[in-house]
Amino acid sequence: MKQRFLLLLMLALGAMASPAQSTALRNLDDRLAAAYQTFVQAGLELRNDSLGPGFLALMKGALTDPVTFDHSLDSLSRQIAILTSADKRLKFYSWDAMEGGSWHTIHCLAQYRKADGSIQVQPMNTGDESAVGGFTDSDVHEVHDIVQGEGTSYLTFGWGSHGGGMEHVILRLFDLQGDTLLPCKTCFDTEEGQVIEYPRSCRVQLNYDAVKQQVSYAVFQSPNAAGFSRPVTALTVLQLGNVNTHK
Repeated sequence: MKQRFLLLLMLALGAMASPAQSTALRNLDDRLAAAYQTFVQAGLELRNDSLGPGFLALMKGALTDPVTFDHSLDSLSRQIAILTSADKRLKFYSWDAMEGGSWHTIHCLAQYRKADGSIQVQPMNTGDESAVGGFTDSDVHEVHDIVQGEGTSYLTFGWGSHGGGMEHVILRLFDLQGDTLLPCKTCFDTEEGQVIEYPRSCRVQLNYDAVKQQVSYAVFQSPNAAGFSRPVTALTVLQLGNVNTHK
């Protein structure tokens, strides 16, 4: 009994940050939260020219610190979306670039630990969607672990909008292979993922059934004379069981 108590105590202490780590984490958290507030409160031109790119660069650098992966950023999490996979191997950070207009450029960074113990930060968007197309300029607001045999894949739900009264969700499936987070390019209708566009007045009814490993969502017909897509009453179901993300 005594040995078991000592073991539990050691595990609990090991999971806690040291006083020095706690101070460093708090300072970093406060710095990122303050930088985000400066970015949000600035004028449009200043945001686009310097503060937006500057905050993105700051995030990319700060998130390589292992303390940000092992512990939560409480102040920053009240301002941007931060999600962690169930197995704690992946974290996602999403925020709107607030570039003006109805097109939402959303930055999303994935964070994970490499084999050597260092932390990798990987952008989830291409960065040129407005120029060449694509829907990866979306957030990650849900992540589902899909365990298959000895491996785990990660299903993400993203949201975005390219204006014109329309919004979209994008389903993507990822696998950690070595030190790289790789998207499955053969699991959905397009290489970047399953994209569902819909009028912002409608609901996409997106749902993941973990038991059946199925995704269901409403589909929308081509735009009508008024320029808006019409929902179809039936739901589309995607079966994700036994997917091969290594293709």
